[in-house]
Amino acid sequence: MPQFLARFNRVSGNVAGSGLWKGLLTAMIELGAFIGALNQGWIADKYSRKYSIFAAVCIFTLGSILQTAAVNYSMLVVARLIGGIGVGMLSM
Repeated sequence: MPQFLARFNRVSGNVAGSGLWKGLLTAMIELGAFIGALNQGWIADKYSRKYSIFAAVCIFTLGSILQTAAVNYSMLVVARLIGGIGVGMLSM
């Protein structure tokens, strides 16, 4: 955990407003899941359920790769949004 806090110092307890940044990091996956769940219905209708699930897995995998490779806080937040879209699509 010390390496994570050194890289993403916005979420460490020593920084003012770290609660906001932690909340934003958590909320991005929820927002992405909401967006993905809203769009999965028409995607499945248009392209079939099989291909929509394949697309959701690809989006989720891309989000996971980006989260793993994140080098700064902004990249991590965007990667969590992308991963959340995949989670939302897979939950439908």
